[in-house]
Amino acid sequence: MTTLVFDPGAKREPVTKAFRPGLTFDLFPTNRKDRQRLRQQAKTQANGDAEKEAEIYENLLRRHMVRGWSGVVDPMGQALAFSPDLVGPLLDNFSNLELWVTVQCENLAFDEGVRQAEQLKN
Repeated sequence: MTTLVFDPGAKREPVTKAFRPGLTFDLFPTNRKDRQRLRQQAKTQANGDAEKEAEIYENLLRRHMVRGWSGVVDPMGQALAFSPDLVGPLLDNFSNLELWVTVQCENLAFDEGVRQAEQLKN
């Protein structure tokens, strides 16, 4: 008999990943349901403006994926405290970082799915 252990109260937590030595990001798994929820949120906030909806969605998605960092500094070399408001500008300036964040978050969601599937096995 196959059983499935499901805890609806289980919390998903950010995972710290290193982009480079000394530069880490706290990333959150991002799956299809997350993207659908964020897209609906953006649609509601945009009030029918498609361009605004795309911009809002991108901002919501970035904030969903990046939950913290360590090793980001300002032009004077001072540590830059994490702020959700700075996620967009940071990723705008470093396209390779944005791609890495996106792939890492999708991989984290995939790993979650694998763990869930393993729970189905006897």
